[in-house]
Amino acid sequence: PFDIMCLFYFCVCDYYLYIASRLVLFFFFFFQAEDGIRDAQESRGLGDVYKRQDYDQYRQLCLGATLKPVAPGAIEGIMNNKSEAKTRRSRRRGQRGDVRHIQETPPEPTEPPQDRDEFDRQWRAASGDPGRRFRYLRMIPRESFARIMQVEIGFDLLGEIIASLHECWSEETDAPVVLGILTALPQAFRFDLAVTFLGAGEKSEARSLIERLCAAGALGDEELAGLEAHFQ
Repeated sequence: PFDIMCLFYFCVCDYYLYIASRLVLFFFFFFQAEDGIRDAQESRGLGDVYKRQDYDQYRQLCLGATLKPVAPGAIEGIMNNKSEAKTRRSRRRGQRGDVRHIQETPPEPTEPPQDRDEFDRQWRAASGDPGRRFRYLRMIPRESFARIMQVEIGFDLLGEIIASLHECWSEETDAPVVLGILTALPQAFRFDLAVTFLGAGEKSEARSLIERLCAAGALGDEELAGLEAHFQ
């Protein structure tokens, strides 16, 4: 019986020690977690920033700050005058709505181009003026135009040339000029590729030019078949 009693008391003591150790660990981790949550809170203003300073230090900080009152209606006036705010750009160039783009139209060339670079430069200068472009094309000799067009031609340039000829060719005396241009264009590099990217309207204008050349008697049978094959 004595051995049984000793074993019983030993078990009871061991049980209470186990419970006590678990309670100690529980309270230890609980307060550690609570401190971590408090430290992770976001700042709620100057009170949190200066929570480790006493009241006198906080009062001296507020007294030393320069606080100027805002006059009634000042904020509304700022919002109303926001569109009239002067910036470095507006002082130098004026307001956005007042910007005026002054573009000087370069004079028309008086001599034919010597190379493709000069041709492209003068062609871009005449952008939006088909009449000026047609006069520029008429100025270039047939052999010079064929030499200039040996460089690669894009579908945009090809379409612009066709549109200028179709819109501005009015005199039958210019038929040789139009014929020389249409026969020189197929010699350009990647001409066939550029034709495939032309729109239906541009191809229709090219066929109209060929028909007018036929009506003017400027095309033979071989030239007609060749132009129709190139601009189909």
